[in-house]
Amino acid sequence: MNLTSINQSLGQGLTPLSLRVALVLCLASSLLSAATIDDLQFTLINGDTEYAVSAVDPTSIAGAVDIPATYNGKAVTEIGRLGFGVSDDATVLPELLTSVNIPASIKVIEYEAFNKCPSLKTVTFAPDSQLTTVGDYTFANCTTLQAIILPDSLTYLSQGMLQNCTELASVELPQALLSIEAAASPSPYTIPMKQAMTLGVVSTLSMLSPNRSLNPWFIMRKLATIQTVAY
Repeated sequence: MNLTSINQSLGQGLTPLSLRVALVLCLASSLLSAATIDDLQFTLINGDTEYAVSAVDPTSIAGAVDIPATYNGKAVTEIGRLGFGVSDDATVLPELLTSVNIPASIKVIEYEAFNKCPSLKTVTFAPDSQLTTVGDYTFANCTTLQAIILPDSLTYLSQGMLQNCTELASVELPQALLSIEAAASPSPYTIPMKQAMTLGVVSTLSMLSPNRSLNPWFIMRKLATIQTVAY
């Protein structure tokens, strides 16, 4: 609904309360279109040669976030700790963040960078991503995240990286993956055929997801041997 349709509704017997609700929804829709550069803050790192990025206020950032590859002529290489997320004891959540595009320049994503973003549905890495380091609980408690393709530059999955992502249906692992920390995720991974020949991973069927009864949860452990688990 837009302002034009709200005006048209005035002649159709819509109650004042209904009109107020419609106006709020219309304004919310416009606010959720995309975050801007003003919603982000940049901190110089690595001898003032690069920048780390985070939200000015994670709880107010809304819509889609396109993280820039450069800022003031220098590369943006890191997403800061709790950059777009909040700590586990937070009572106000980043409820309006819906998607994030992470450029190839990002090499490090710090601890809990997107923790407790309940509306975050899409995370997209650039095809030529340089990501090598991901902190613990990076995407933990993103309860509407449905799928993620991790970049091939990543060699390990950190502890709790996708913990409590209850709608997560699949994770495509990097080709170069060497290790997976215990309890990196309670969700199934898609292991590329090329990688399955060399990567040893024990996949233990632990329970059925309460929200997806046909979708088994796996605990991925450190290097071991491939074990086939039937769905």
